[in-house]
Amino acid sequence: MRSKSSDRYVIVCTSMLAKQEHPIEGMPLFWSNKLGWVTLSGADVFTIEDTTKLNLPLEGDWVMLPTALNPETASGSTFSDAYAKGKEACASGISMSTCPHLIGSVEEMCWCTGWLVANQDSKEG
Repeated sequence: MRSKSSDRYVIVCTSMLAKQEHPIEGMPLFWSNKLGWVTLSGADVFTIEDTTKLNLPLEGDWVMLPTALNPETASGSTFSDAYAKGKEACASGISMSTCPHLIGSVEEMCWCTGWLVANQDSKEG
């Protein structure tokens, strides 16, 4: 898959120890410049340009936002709906901290990904 300038990236932790510290054991952690390793809802979002200019934190790797989700399950209608509702929430001025889904669930990741993408788009537009 080719990268486009509109693609969004997060930094995922590659350490198994960090994954065990997640509220739902085994789920990945993502990077926040202010807080360090966090769940996806607290992650910073980066552009393709950022991936070539910024240094990664230890044990971090770039991941395109849709890939941060499980690609096999994220294509289902429930998960697509969560993504769309997250985008709608951001556009309506609703805080990401109000995500209605269980922390660490795929639904939470989809909802927060939608919110993060909409937020980044609003900053660029």
